[in-house]
Amino acid sequence: MDVILRIPITPNNEQILSTDRRLVSLKEVQTMFRPFHIVQNIYFLSKYQIRGNMAYQNSLLYNVFSGLFTALQITYIVIANLRISYSKTLEGIAFVKFFCDLQEVLLMCLGNLFNFFTNVIKGPTNVLLPPIIQNLCEIIRLHGREDVFKKFTFINWVYVLYCVLSQSMWIIIFEYSFSTVYEMDQVLSYLLYVIYDVNVLYGARSVKLIREAFEIWIEDVRHSELVTESEREEYFERLFTVYLEIFEAYKTVADAIQPLVLYFYIKTLDNTVCAIYIRVEIAKIFEGGFLKILVTNLLSLFWLYKDIFTLITFSFVCEKFYSTMKEVQSVCVQMIASRRCSDAQRRVCKNVLRHQEVSFAKINACGLFVIDAALILNFAGILTTYVIVVFQFEFL
Repeated sequence: MDVILRIPITPNNEQILSTDRRLVSLKEVQTMFRPFHIVQNIYFLSKYQIRGNMAYQNSLLYNVFSGLFTALQITYIVIANLRISYSKTLEGIAFVKFFCDLQEVLLMCLGNLFNFFTNVIKGPTNVLLPPIIQNLCEIIRLHGREDVFKKFTFINWVYVLYCVLSQSMWIIIFEYSFSTVYEMDQVLSYLLYVIYDVNVLYGARSVKLIREAFEIWIEDVRHSELVTESEREEYFERLFTVYLEIFEAYKTVADAIQPLVLYFYIKTLDNTVCAIYIRVEIAKIFEGGFLKILVTNLLSLFWLYKDIFTLITFSFVCEKFYSTMKEVQSVCVQMIASRRCSDAQRRVCKNVLRHQEVSFAKINACGLFVIDAALILNFAGILTTYVIVVFQFEFL
C-alpha cells in the first residue's frame, strides 16, 4: 500500500511536499505493537507475519501448528477442569462446582476454537492491518508528532503487563483462598484467558491510533486558509483522499475486532454469574467470620475487575473516536457555512459529510450490540438480572 500524497501544513506555515518514500517501516509498526504480538505468538495466534518490509498472511504450516496447539489447550482444559469432578460424588458444593467447571470448559474450548478459526477466516483482513497502521503512522510523523509513538508504545506495554500480572496475581489469590475446592492445575488453566484481554486491548489501541490520525486531519482542514489560492483545490482533494484512507483503516480494524469483542463480552458475563454462584455456595461452608468471607470473595474476583477495566477501556476509546468523527462533521459544516470557503473546500466538505452519512457506523459486536459509552451500563444491567435470578434460587 503506497503512502497517500499529502500537503500538510507545519506550525511554520511551510508545506511538506508529497513523497513516495516510506517514512515508517513495518518493523517500526511491529515495535509499537510488540507486547501484543509477543502474547499472540506465545499462544500461536499471530494475526500475520512480517518479513522484511512486507506483511504476509500466516502460512499453512503456521495454521497447522496453531490448530495443534489449540487442540492441546482444549485437551488440557478438559482434563484439568473435569477430572476431579468425575472422582467425587456430585452433591452439594461438589455439584455446583461441577456445573461451573462444565460451563468453564465449554466457554474456554469455544474460545480457543473461536480464536483459531477467526484467525484463519479473518486472515485476509488481518494482513491489511500492518500497512494500514503504517500509513497512519506516516501521517502522524509528517506532522512532527514523534512523541505519539513513544507514548503509544509505552502504554501498550503497560496494558499487556497489566493483563498478565493481574491474571497471575488472581491465580495466586484464588489458589490460596480456595485451595480446598480447586486444584492447582485447574487454576493454572485460567492463564489462557490472557489472550482474550490482549485481543480486545489490541483493538482499542488500533482505534486510538486512527483517532490520532483523524485529529491531525481536522487540524489540516482548519489550517487550510494558510494554503495559497492556486494550491487550495489540489490540497483539499488530497485531504479528501487522506480522509478516505483513514476511514478505510477504521472499517478494517472494526471488521477484525468485532467477533473478539463479542466473545470477550459473553465470556465476562458468563464467568461473573458462575463466579457469584459458586462463591455463594462456598460461603455456606466457609469457616470464618463474615468479614473474612467478604474480603476473600472480593479479592478472588480480581479477574473481574481486570475484565471490567478492559471493557471500560475499549468502550471509552470507541466513544472518544465517535466524538472525533462528530468533530469531523462539525468542522466540515463550519467550512461550508464560511463566506471565505472556496468551491473546492465546499465540494470536499460536502463529500465528507455525504460519505459519513452513508458509510459511518459505530463498532458493533457482530450486529448484536453497539460498542460505546453505554456498553458497561448495559453489561451491568444484564449482569444484575442474572445475579438476582441466582440469588432467588439460593435464598428463596
